Amino acid sequence: MVKKIYLITVFKTIKSKFVRFLVNLLIVLLSISLAAALGFLPYGLKDSYLENYKDLTPDITIKLKGDLTKISDSDIDKIKEINNIESVESFFAMDSEIDGKFNRLYVVDFSKELLAPKLIEGEMPKEFGEVLIHKNVDNKANYKIGDKLTLKLLGANQEVTVVGIVNTPLYCSTRPEVAWNDNADTDNPDHIDSIFYMNFENLNSMYQRFIPKTDLYITMKNKSQYMTPEYEK
Repeated sequence: MVKKIYLITVFKTIKSKFVRFLVNLLIVLLSISLAAALGFLPYGLKDSYLENYKDLTPDITIKLKGDLTKISDSDIDKIKEINNIESVESFFAMDSEIDGKFNRLYVVDFSKELLAPKLIEGEMPKEFGEVLIHKNVDNKANYKIGDKLTLKLLGANQEVTVVGIVNTPLYCSTRPEVAWNDNADTDNPDHIDSIFYMNFENLNSMYQRFIPKTDLYITMKNKSQYMTPEYEK
């Protein structure tokens, strides 16, 4: 009897204050949905990021250090002979300082999917002297499409024009990018102001002949054995 009276009272209360009941119900449902979505978000972002990183970035990066001036073709051939190596792509990369600003220049073959940056605005370079600028790096000079500036290429100053803005998954950190110079390993390193990309195919014959290979991007055949003893070897 008491239970029946209680239920009747509950339903009468809901009926007399239905709008308030509906609002509270919607608030509860929204809170549950939001909590469930936020709980799933880290896993979804992690899986998406790992898939993107795995497909669009190299598995191993080799960069010159110290007094070495280039990576030879024989060095690349030796690496290709290593078991489980799928591909080896070489390119030129250099940091330089002009007017107090540190710039990084990549000269890569845009026909190579692993090397080519992803265009998000503007157009790809069509001739020598046209470059792309990376979006996510702290562009203190505020370079825009159409701007002209000077970069160093093989020790010589070269005037270039920005024709496009690009993005790559290799630069995804919110921390400033450390410049590759003598201060890189100190407590007060210099930081890159802008990163530029130039297409190797657009270089004139002299540059194509003498530009060195300074970096390698390596992809592996079996991507499921990272950080195993075999991978460490």
